[in-house]
Amino acid sequence: MIKDTLNYKLLNTLLLLLIILILYITRDLWISIYNIIINTLKPIITSIMISYVFNLYLKKLNKYFSKIISILIFIGSIMFSIIVIIKLVINISSQLKDCINIIYLFIKTYLVKYNIDILDIYNYLNKFENINIIDNIFKYITFIMIVISLSIYIFLGWDKIKQKIKFLSNRTTLDYLKNINKEIEKYTSSFFILIIINIIEYTIIFLIIGHPNYLILGLLAGILSIIPMIGGIITNIIALITAFTLNYKLFIRTLIGILVLSILDGYIVSPLIYSRGNKIHPVLIIISIFIFTKLLGPLGTIIAVPLLIIIMSTYKYINKRD
Repeated sequence: MIKDTLNYKLLNTLLLLLIILILYITRDLWISIYNIIINTLKPIITSIMISYVFNLYLKKLNKYFSKIISILIFIGSIMFSIIVIIKLVINISSQLKDCINIIYLFIKTYLVKYNIDILDIYNYLNKFENINIIDNIFKYITFIMIVISLSIYIFLGWDKIKQKIKFLSNRTTLDYLKNINKEIEKYTSSFFILIIINIIEYTIIFLIIGHPNYLILGLLAGILSIIPMIGGIITNIIALITAFTLNYKLFIRTLIGILVLSILDGYIVSPLIYSRGNKIHPVLIIISIFIFTKLLGPLGTIIAVPLLIIIMSTYKYINKRD
């Protein structure tokens, strides 16, 4: 009798609301646990990603060169990349400093001219005084050292890891992993091609418009290709800032150059590259970047597309099996 009078839908709804309420009340605990897990996994995920890309790069080289020459090219390209990144940081930071000084003088002139009270701006900026820069630098250095150590270890033992996975996996799991690997390899190959094309097109366009840092901006565009869609925007912003520090004519020419690059990337390069690789709608890429950046921070921005590929491949694989 009691069983007949119970409204199970209402009861389940109340239980669900109770669970949500408990989770909301204890949200600080769950957020702290989530942060601990993510901070622990970040160096591991980063190291695996770097090792995977390096092994794939070495695998591609082995198709055209002997093993010794492939390793020499591999080491040389890594050293060259490190030198380029250091040079980029030095050059761009000095020019950004000049740009900040110009903007500061511009703002200061107009503040004095129109008698604007800067007390509110000062109070706002004063909030950032308590940021411990030394602690943040130490955290980043520690993170980089852990990632380098793990990446080398995983890279050297990659074949053993693959053999272990094959030994421990059954046929179904192995097929699933092979399918994921195939899709990620396609994306990574497209990514390498995109880097080369971006370096060439950005270097040529900025050389034509007469930007003094055309080579640096071209290399920067290639490096920032690791961030889908956003990398090109960052390069364009830096190009505009550095042009602004020199003269307004170069700034206008740079703006025109960026419009040309947008047309090239939007209508020629991106469709050509991604039609040969993973066919993913741009809207899905933007949504995945937004979600994974919120969940994982800057690392999420970089690995958003590979994670999206894994999710889509998993969904397709399950449907295929069914």
